[in-house]
Amino acid sequence: MRRCKLLAALLAVIFVVSMVAMPVLAEWSGALIVTREHPIGHEPVTIYTVALDYAITDWWYVDLVLDSHPAQGVDADVSTTFYLPELLSKTIYVTAGVRSGVWHSARPPTPYVSAALRL
Repeated sequence: MRRCKLLAALLAVIFVVSMVAMPVLAEWSGALIVTREHPIGHEPVTIYTVALDYAITDWWYVDLVLDSHPAQGVDADVSTTFYLPELLSKTIYVTAGVRSGVWHSARPPTPYVSAALRL
């Protein structure tokens, strides 16, 4: 439990530093996400996620996501996202990347491609 709290504090520091630097690094954005799951028949679980995005252009982003799950370890995701032309008002986008376990995680490097429709 102490490790999870330490990791959460570290992720929060990374998030705050990235937000403070925003005026200097306008192309960067980020989010700190805390998810509380209550699986039926099991103890509640808190998952911490940090997402950093770099805007290469207004339609092309590079993303780094770190996800900390107390039972499944820490996974990292490096990806790039392409938004279709402004004609479609950025409602359709395609992401390609690789997920991998980085600490106490058995996830092998896993390439993926996803397409999303934002309504």
